Amino acid sequence: MHEFVPALNTTTVNALRQGLPDIAPGPPPSAPSTVKPAIPTLSALNAAMILSADRLFFISIPIGTNNVREWQLVRLNYEISISHSPSCLETGKFLFEFYRCHPSDWRFNAINQRFWLQYFKEADLLHPDQAADNHLIKPSDSSKAYAIKNNLVVASKYINVLHEDTFIHGPFNFATVHNRKTRDWIGQEDWQVLANHSHMFQNSIPSFDVPAYSIHVDNGVHASCPGNHQNIFNHMFELLNSDDESLFSNTDDTEIGSPKGGTAV
Repeated sequence: MHEFVPALNTTTVNALRQGLPDIAPGPPPSAPSTVKPAIPTLSALNAAMILSADRLFFISIPIGTNNVREWQLVRLNYEISISHSPSCLETGKFLFEFYRCHPSDWRFNAINQRFWLQYFKEADLLHPDQAADNHLIKPSDSSKAYAIKNNLVVASKYINVLHEDTFIHGPFNFATVHNRKTRDWIGQEDWQVLANHSHMFQNSIPSFDVPAYSIHVDNGVHASCPGNHQNIFNHMFELLNSDDESLFSNTDDTEIGSPKGGTAV
């Protein structure tokens, strides 16, 4: 014989439901499609600068209008930043020098592309020409002397690297291949970090699905290509015409990493 169990009235059912967690209909929400970079604190960044050999960064910078941004490979010039702007240790605004892919390597696999520092002719900065070429110098122990001899000024700009829309990855070093430290190749792991934050820029990332080994037939020490950074060019023009002419000193005791001639790498 079964016991009679009275049906729960509407009021009782609603009361019970109020004690239960809300269950959203449909599938669970998807994970966020973007991942924010792990931006270091200023103190952590300063400590990392001391330990880093190459002080490379991937950053996102604005170009033109309409909030268009592109990734750039840059090097933080720690010595000049501190020398000319000691407040950088408190503000995070350092002098960065810009790299560019060698014009012969654009179709190569990412890990086999060579990145050399960009330079402007000093005459182009004194008499601005928007069509001025970028000049690239093969990194070597004599690259600084070569730049000074040819009146080339490394492309550089003061940037607050810790801004959320700027920092992507760094500091890191050039890749080591077959136990040999390179001076112009980026490692696979660093490229992958850049790819993970592709939402921060609009320009393309070098391919990973082409043959990993390519022959560099261009062995020259100096290459040129059309300019593509008008905002950097304008910034360089302002620096060159500022009161602080020591930033572009052409003396033999130019500090390592100064804009004129850059670091011998």
